[in-house]
Amino acid sequence: MNFKNYKTAAMIMGLMIAAAVFLGGSKAVIQKSDQIESIYVQQLQPELERQSQYAASLIVLAKNENKDKNLIEQLEADLKIFNETTAKHELYIAFVKLQSSFDALKISMVGQMSVVENDRLLNQIYQNFYSAYDLISRSKENYNQAAKKWNEELTHFPISIFKEIVGKGNAELFA
Repeated sequence: MNFKNYKTAAMIMGLMIAAAVFLGGSKAVIQKSDQIESIYVQQLQPELERQSQYAASLIVLAKNENKDKNLIEQLEADLKIFNETTAKHELYIAFVKLQSSFDALKISMVGQMSVVENDRLLNQIYQNFYSAYDLISRSKENYNQAAKKWNEELTHFPISIFKEIVGKGNAELFA
């Protein structure tokens, strides 16, 4: 037997094992990171979009009823920021501001509608807005819990190495 062939075979085997570990670890980090993001995309994002629609509906109703211009403008401004924000932490802040300006406009309109049908519409918009809010609150906890757990895992060896190799950072919290 030729010693050189065994040495070459062992080197090739070692490189193949290293490549398999690298690819497997990298794939696991990417999959887990994508899994955390899918919680956000599937649970939070649709409800945030619904809240945006309900806030826009309140604006239309308030304009049709010629309600407080300053409160309408504030809700419009907060809605614009909410719709243009992409970073999760900043979106959470915009979400909180949207709630506040929505409530202020809605409260100013209670009992002040020109027709009963618009009063019912106001209540429906309010109920839908807060239905989405409740779903967002529950989904937020689910997402943030998963993100915090994943961020903790990213600090441990060997995941921390694979995180750097594939360029995946910590999951951004919606808080």
